[in-house]
Amino acid sequence: MRLLSIVPIARGIRKETLTYFSTKDIVAGSLVTIPLRKKEVPGIVLESLDAMQNKSAIKDMKFTIKKIVDFDNKVALPEFLMNAAEKISIHSATSIGSTLASLVPKICFENPKIFFQRESGAVKQRLNKEISLEVLAVQLHNEARMDTYRSLIRESFAKKKSIAIICPTIERISEMKELLSKGIIEYTVTLHNPNSKKNLEEFSKSINTKKHAELFIGTAYMLSLLNHSVGTIILEEESSAFYKNKKRPFLDTRVSAKEIAKELGARLIFGDKLLSVQTLAEMREARIVEYARIEKRTARKIQTLLVDTKPKEGEKKKFEVLSSDLREMIEYGIKSSKKILLYATRRGVASQTVCNDCGTTVLCDICESPFVLHTISDKRIFICHHCGKSKDADENCKVCNSWNFVPLGIGIEKIEEEIKAINGASVIRIDSDNSKTAKEIKNKMETFYKTGNVLVTTDLGIRYLEDYSVDFSAITSLDSLLSLPDFRTSERIMHIILDLKSKTKEMILIQARNLKNKVIEQALSGDLEGFANEEIKARETFGYAPFKHIIKLSIEGKKDQIKLDAEQIITKIKKYNPVIFPAFIKSRNKNIILNIIIKLGKEEWPNKELLDILLTFPPNVKIDASPASLL
Repeated sequence: MRLLSIVPIARGIRKETLTYFSTKDIVAGSLVTIPLRKKEVPGIVLESLDAMQNKSAIKDMKFTIKKIVDFDNKVALPEFLMNAAEKISIHSATSIGSTLASLVPKICFENPKIFFQRESGAVKQRLNKEISLEVLAVQLHNEARMDTYRSLIRESFAKKKSIAIICPTIERISEMKELLSKGIIEYTVTLHNPNSKKNLEEFSKSINTKKHAELFIGTAYMLSLLNHSVGTIILEEESSAFYKNKKRPFLDTRVSAKEIAKELGARLIFGDKLLSVQTLAEMREARIVEYARIEKRTARKIQTLLVDTKPKEGEKKKFEVLSSDLREMIEYGIKSSKKILLYATRRGVASQTVCNDCGTTVLCDICESPFVLHTISDKRIFICHHCGKSKDADENCKVCNSWNFVPLGIGIEKIEEEIKAINGASVIRIDSDNSKTAKEIKNKMETFYKTGNVLVTTDLGIRYLEDYSVDFSAITSLDSLLSLPDFRTSERIMHIILDLKSKTKEMILIQARNLKNKVIEQALSGDLEGFANEEIKARETFGYAPFKHIIKLSIEGKKDQIKLDAEQIITKIKKYNPVIFPAFIKSRNKNIILNIIIKLGKEEWPNKELLDILLTFPPNVKIDASPASLL
């Protein structure tokens, strides 16, 4: 009988290894199936020991050793992936198993004989010799960036090396294929659906059997399926928020790409029209090298109009969703058969509702975040975007019993209502409330281009627009973003305005109560270098990434229990000077959420002592080792 040390591949498992037994000898590195929490999950054998020689160790165990369910010695994860997963897990303060469960498509573990044939010794040797890391950066507008990628593809093919392009979204895969595959379509392979066994099999067969260099295009899942044939990995739209996992284990694709590229001996290239502030700061420290000329200013000029919606001193101005300037632009656009895009930062009719008599905000009964007013089938209801609770909007104030409610903020449904009242307007609305699938969005976009004249959308629809595909665009209100007390707010606003500029032919209009914010001026003028200089300086001054490494712990639970948990956690990490504060959303499902922030020097992470402490915390403590937000 063999005693096996196994890494379980499952999300939410913080323990690195579990012990099982087998009646047959199993080679280290093999993929096996194990029982875990009333389920069967994949696992990787790290060590196999003779049970007879370890009787004393078995007797001392305080748990019953279970038998593995299934195994195949011919099946194992690639060595490069195991090595990379270990480093990624350390950086992300999570387990290797949880990391692999996030990196690798689930279908691959369900069909290991297809996707994970054990590597030959010759390949292992070659991989070990080629380990190196070269990180380069390209910051150019879309057309120039695509020209650079074409040059890189030709260079890679000449060296008989494949090239992989990672995209933040599935929509971007199709765009990149159309832009880059001309003349090499037979050597272009996409991984467009990691949930499709057929697509995964086709990709795996292509990368593992074809002898000609190829162009691979896919989302972050593709990283785990690459091999030594790839000489260059490009991370397209490097600044995209989609590269950061929203759920545990909170992996960052930029970190994963670095570790996987290093293990494969491939060079890594970050590309975008405006790289993330973190990458720009690392370039100034020569950690990342400029591959092509870094564009410091966008050359393209576009007519702009800023509309101040703040009432003048002493003036009582009625709140308007559409200013006279914006309404005039829309009316002119409709008469002139123009395509018009209106960008909304919020879903619903209004982002919050207050009592006009006592000023009380209508809050969710469960999580205390502001209710958002929606209109569904001509009936107005309150919906909480945080916990999902909904209720009839026909009620009185809980504080003063008044019925005099006033909706505040500009939601996308309210914008749609106002536009529909304009003569000749044919409105198409796209947001996550009314467009659940990619097919729905594409159909609505097609309708907009064929018969519509006004598109009202959130970020969701922007991703489906081609460059210079609308004539006029407008941001109906930047106020909700400008008011967010977060260190990445300016970066997000910069990218929103740059994205809209790249989609617009003639004019962009921005409505806000605070138009003096410097980032608006920088985005409209295309001053990329000025923005980078100020943002990097601010982050260095206030101790944000990349000048400090930030770890965010979020504790959720009942008030009394969470207070006790927080005290125990603070005691364990006291030497790291933690700061504790309530989350931006006070609670969820009648639970309280507290955030604890640890700031380390940028060279102080990974920190083994702190990592060992973090991995002992209970499941109600979420650990994000490189948070996108501190709220």
